[in-house]
Amino acid sequence: MSRKKVMSLKSLIKYAISGRSNKKAVHVFFEVSKNKVNLVKKKTGIDITGYKHAIDNYAIQHIILQHGNKEDENKRGLVPVTLDVFDMLPLIIKKPDHLTVNVNKGKVFFQYTKKYKNEIYYIEEILTGRKELTTKTLYIKKSRKK
Repeated sequence: MSRKKVMSLKSLIKYAISGRSNKKAVHVFFEVSKNKVNLVKKKTGIDITGYKHAIDNYAIQHIILQHGNKEDENKRGLVPVTLDVFDMLPLIIKKPDHLTVNVNKGKVFFQYTKKYKNEIYYIEEILTGRKELTTKTLYIKKSRKK
């Protein structure tokens, strides 16, 4: 599948929600940090040096469709994802409150958690062919009352 040009995050979000996004488009955030490279190499043996964090229009559509409906998310005990949460992704990736690396069925995933009013969970998958850590999903859990 050929890719559309790389877009700014705001342009990509508009493209994804426009309903005209039948071609894949991507936004690249930045290169994976040395700390994450070392963490993945230690845990999985995979070298992700030079990989980049990225999101595409299909991931945005998935997140909005699966986690953006207030009624559905409330039934699950979750908070609906709004478009402004996407602006927080660079901060979530660079400075998560918690980060785990999981391997499931041969695929490697990062799970970032960031406390901001509620708990934001952001999941990336390593795509070795593209040399990317690409967005898998994002959802928000209600903060626990203390």
